[in-house]
Amino acid sequence: MSFTHENIHATQQDILRAWTDRLYTEYENILFHYRIRLNTPLIRISELTATWGQWAQLTRTITLSHRLIERHSWDVVVEILKHEMAHQLVDERLGGDDLHGPVFRKACNMLGVADWAAKASGELPQEIPSWRNLAVTPEEERLLKRVEKLLSLAASTNEHEATLAMQRVRELYARHNLAFAAGRDQAAHVYCTITRK
Repeated sequence: MSFTHENIHATQQDILRAWTDRLYTEYENILFHYRIRLNTPLIRISELTATWGQWAQLTRTITLSHRLIERHSWDVVVEILKHEMAHQLVDERLGGDDLHGPVFRKACNMLGVADWAAKASGELPQEIPSWRNLAVTPEEERLLKRVEKLLSLAASTNEHEATLAMQRVRELYARHNLAFAAGRDQAAHVYCTITRK
């Protein structure tokens, strides 16, 4: 099969369409995950040169840089998308007009935008820190050890003991999970993208 200019252009358009479809899916997933309601804007990919992304209030458009998607991992792309969604949230729900001020920071927290992506520096990390490398606070360490002991009891042959242990684990999780999520400046969840390249 020989490749013509038309074939290559059609393939590039298919790739661009697939990227855009995936960005719409990510957008909806982010809103669902953080329980936020926004009207879906137009999402497009363009040859931005000065920025990685932008939110245009008048046209209700989130634009991401083609080179961002082409050269960086998908988890970086998602954080830039969340940054632009924070601008949309400020404009459409929080009523602020500050570019990267306190209202924008609040929107970033509501969407779980990573600290590096909430800044307007334009610098992207070489590597997104793994959740395995995050420091565990002494309180988290204590709770993890407690849950570990309860889970070992849950494997007991005594059915009553095992049931009570699992019930206690669920109670601990329900009580402390929200406190941990609210207490972190960084996103409490991590995206792991697996690709064959």
